Amino acid sequence: METILEIKKLNVSIQQKKEWHEILKGVSLRVGRGECIGILGESGSGKSMTMKAAMGILDRQFKTEGVINFKGNEISKLSSESRRRMRGREMTMIMQQPMTAFDPLYTIGYQMEETLLTHGIKNRRERLNLCSSIIEKMCIPNAKKVLSQYPYQLSGGMLQRVMIGLAMTLKPDVIIADEPTTAIDAITQYQILSEFKKIVAEGNTSVVFISHDIGVLSHVASRIYVMNSGRVVDSGELSQLKVNAKDNYTRKLLKTYEQLRCQYDVQFGKEAVC
Repeated sequence: METILEIKKLNVSIQQKKEWHEILKGVSLRVGRGECIGILGESGSGKSMTMKAAMGILDRQFKTEGVINFKGNEISKLSSESRRRMRGREMTMIMQQPMTAFDPLYTIGYQMEETLLTHGIKNRRERLNLCSSIIEKMCIPNAKKVLSQYPYQLSGGMLQRVMIGLAMTLKPDVIIADEPTTAIDAITQYQILSEFKKIVAEGNTSVVFISHDIGVLSHVASRIYVMNSGRVVDSGELSQLKVNAKDNYTRKLLKTYEQLRCQYDVQFGKEAVC
């Protein structure tokens, strides 16, 4: 499988009170074209920081060392203009906090249209139809009303779905999804995970799915990287990790996941081996 994104020995430090504190320590991972990988770990493990570094969106208080290759080019060697063009068109990130991704002064429809226009969709009727289609596909009722509303009038879960729908419609080379289903109810979560699986199955878009939930990753990711305290402590297919996990942290996560899955199966009358 062709590698589209590769991170090698990534270190990230933050400057606080004139001292540097290490956040990421030698993180390495690979994403194949048309593949969905999962990054698993609890809050503060370095999941989001790793992919923000890959996107080149960390500010000056952070120091980054290591190699990040995207489509055969080392990102650090690209001009600032090339990196700006890359973000959004070729690699896009669905942020964990959806409210920060929208301008409170403009309607949802206006901001969606502007995004589509920036990505080359010139025909206004086509943009309007796409906006409505995105809202409907993401299971949000009354598309016309939603498009006329401002961000504060929508819930966090609805804004999250708008971002997910836009990212999928634009079909960049890589979508980085940072806890994209956390604020979404279980039924809609299942439908959105199905959309992620569908876009990966088409073979052109790769997905990096960041989550603390093994259950979610088991539905979408072909391989999982487990992070703890700024390091990758395990990696592989979920079935392999269940029998060959090297790290105690991974084994603890897997044990908890199996217990919860078993309880769920019993609760809903499914045959379970506990």
